[in-house]
Amino acid sequence: MLEQYAAHLEMDDEFCDRISSMREDLATLTVDLSRTQQGRTAGHALVDALRYLLESQKGYVEAIVPQDTGNGPTADTSLNLRLGWPTGRDPRGEILGRFVPNARGKGVDVVVFSRDAFQAARQHARHLIPAGQTARTSWQAVWHEGLVADGIWEQRVRDGARTGEIETQAGGSRFRGVPIAMSTLYGEDEA
Repeated sequence: MLEQYAAHLEMDDEFCDRISSMREDLATLTVDLSRTQQGRTAGHALVDALRYLLESQKGYVEAIVPQDTGNGPTADTSLNLRLGWPTGRDPRGEILGRFVPNARGKGVDVVVFSRDAFQAARQHARHLIPAGQTARTSWQAVWHEGLVADGIWEQRVRDGARTGEIETQAGGSRFRGVPIAMSTLYGEDEA
């Protein structure tokens, strides 16, 4: 259509060639994005969406023991920014989970995402969550794909079946969710 419009306006050949080249580049990009999307598993798609929510500050993570003041979950402003807390401002968006530093003394910083975080991801990161992907299958995929913080907690069991979430406790409050190491969330190697 753009080529026809350029011809109708009697644009020069160089301009028409640039439009044709753009069309080819766009087709290549579309195919590449389609392959990437097809290759993304449900678990990885959800982890990517959760990271996007934190980075775009459409969601945030609070301390394992929620604080009354508007301080981030850690004293490290860089880490707080990764957890959705902009420096000098209160976070925006929805609470996605809780931050557990050095979880159970294992040397791993973990975010325990509430199961409701999937709804926020589906609402604010539609481009990362494939159509038809459900919360249940997404969280199960996170476990099956090995994206959970391994060896720290065991899945809760109810009526003889695993629930797909863990339960942790701090400061007298309990919290249930799916534990994902910060290194997994941000694609980093454990130090």
